[in-house]
Amino acid sequence: MKNIFKYTALITIMGYSSIALSQGLNIQERQAVNLSQKWRNGSPYTKPLLGKNGVKFVYGSSQPYIVTSIFRVTDIALEPGERVNNINIGDSIRWDISPTITGSGSNKQVHIIIKPYDKNLSTNLIISTDRRSYHLNLKSTSKKYVSNVSFIYPEDLNEQIAKINADRQKHIERTTLPDGSGNIDNLNFEYNISGNASWRPIRVYDNGQQTTIQMPNKISTGDAPALLVLKNSGSIFKSDTTAVVNYRVINNKYIVDGIFNKVILVSGVGSNQQKITISKK
Repeated sequence: MKNIFKYTALITIMGYSSIALSQGLNIQERQAVNLSQKWRNGSPYTKPLLGKNGVKFVYGSSQPYIVTSIFRVTDIALEPGERVNNINIGDSIRWDISPTITGSGSNKQVHIIIKPYDKNLSTNLIISTDRRSYHLNLKSTSKKYVSNVSFIYPEDLNEQIAKINADRQKHIERTTLPDGSGNIDNLNFEYNISGNASWRPIRVYDNGQQTTIQMPNKISTGDAPALLVLKNSGSIFKSDTTAVVNYRVINNKYIVDGIFNKVILVSGVGSNQQKITISKK
């Protein structure tokens, strides 16, 4: 008798399972539903955040749950400048959805005001704008609710990061000399340039190992003024002495090996001589 009962029960269960399978979802449909549920719930890392004007959600990371309450309104603030194209709600009978606008011009901002007519309600809301679509879950309670909701937009963060990187690159280009001497923050420009000459240097700087003298135009080796280092004799009765140092002319720059207190650039002789004195401050 027990065996007959077990056999009958097994047939009944199999029958119900067969019916349920025939009336249920196929593998692809179940996978789609599960993935959608997973996205709606989000991950542990997509929790709401506290912002200056209320609760913030990261847009696109999940389908946020907006908790509302009877006799209270919830304000959903969209991105400034965003325009609403359409609003769709699953239950339009027991929920009141009203768009309103604050600000003007480029500061104009759309707010979606939500009010439930009863407690223990749940539905979903889709807000379509000229920039994106918001998919939201709505719930109502007797007392607990979220008053203000807004969003953090990952694409805005990426744009801000890109701008920061671009500004940093501009700073590097602006503060780095074309000859690759390095960032100007690491260079010493404390030099005085005295004298008159058609080829008077534009700037002089050193990197702690080499001294660079930048001339106004490209000069050939044959036309370039000679460079001499002035050495202090240490006596008030003797003039400073000159010495030749290793240097090379690259385009319009003198690259001098070493750091010196005073150098001179000399071109021509007699009355046609031109001389520039460069001294460390």
